[in-house]
Amino acid sequence: MNEGQTWEEGLHIIKTLRRRGIDAYVVGGAVRDGLMSREPSDIDIAAAATVKELSVIFPHAVKPSEKHGTLLVKSGKNIVEVTPFRAGAKTIEEDLQQRDFTCNAIAADEQGMVIDPFNGRRDIRQQVLRTPGPAEQTFSLDPLRVVRAFRFSSVLGFSLDPGVERAAESAAAGLAHTAVERIRDEITRLLEGQKRLDALENMRELRLFSYFPQAVQTVSAFFYHSTLVQFPAGKEASWAALLYALYGHRSLNMLHGWRFSNQARKQCRWLLERIDVPASPDTWLQWLYYFGPQQVADLEELKQWKYFAYHRRPRSEWKRKWEGLPIHSSQELALPPKTIALMPAYKGTAKIGEAVALLEKAVVNEKVENSEQKLLAYLEEKER
Repeated sequence: MNEGQTWEEGLHIIKTLRRRGIDAYVVGGAVRDGLMSREPSDIDIAAAATVKELSVIFPHAVKPSEKHGTLLVKSGKNIVEVTPFRAGAKTIEEDLQQRDFTCNAIAADEQGMVIDPFNGRRDIRQQVLRTPGPAEQTFSLDPLRVVRAFRFSSVLGFSLDPGVERAAESAAAGLAHTAVERIRDEITRLLEGQKRLDALENMRELRLFSYFPQAVQTVSAFFYHSTLVQFPAGKEASWAALLYALYGHRSLNMLHGWRFSNQARKQCRWLLERIDVPASPDTWLQWLYYFGPQQVADLEELKQWKYFAYHRRPRSEWKRKWEGLPIHSSQELALPPKTIALMPAYKGTAKIGEAVALLEKAVVNEKVENSEQKLLAYLEEKER
């Protein structure tokens, strides 16, 4: 995703193509977001040219996928996606007809003139998701569009046209043969939307989760958690909550099937392992010390989601508490490991790491002052 990407960067690409006699347009989300007075996250260009022709014009462009033929072209400080018209399309109108929803089937030329053959502007005003052609045909081209419909419902706040909803339910079986990674990425975006609760509940009512690929398929038509109220907003926290809602106590076993990155899987696992763990104030401090304020705040938000009356403090308070900890790593202990290694109880043993962990816990929980003399005395007392 580019930051601060502007229309001018896209128009520069269009003018370059126009000089070569190639029709090109800004398409999709950038046009939609402009009409909605939203900042576009990226600029996409559709061009009446082949990938080979585009590669000649932009020899330094990167082609991330042979299948889709998109070129990543540097323009200004950012990257613009340039793609040939869709298969069989000779005009921009024919290209737009193959897109998922009317709000995305809008283009703009280099003069800013909007091309809207399928009434996308009307549907934006009405906040309704409709398809350029028959909804059944739209979903048959790519079943992932079923999930994407609910992603746009969450992010844009649009409702699904009744015909689109019926077609989505009918096409849901095709999700079983869709790559898990593609479904995961759509849901990740869905979880960022303000209307994520409504979107998830609508997906559940249509039993969409039971049509997912077998590795992540649900076995129940109901969420294991009875409500999605107070659904966490952070990326890992929201995913952890969704996994728990979908799979209950099987959620840890289902992590691998979603093919998260190692870091995301590790963070989700950490949250799910602790969602039902009773935690004393000392335990919270230990988690804060070892894992930081962001992860601890996510866990507290997750616990509040599951246990409705659970008290959750502001995230800023966790940051202040972390900043106020006596130490932030074992390297800040006033008693270094080499000194511990000289103590009779630890000399020539493999218990130095245990001693360091013991001191970390005591200092963080303010059981002992972080001074060499006090820590030495604390260890000696523990060994008696």
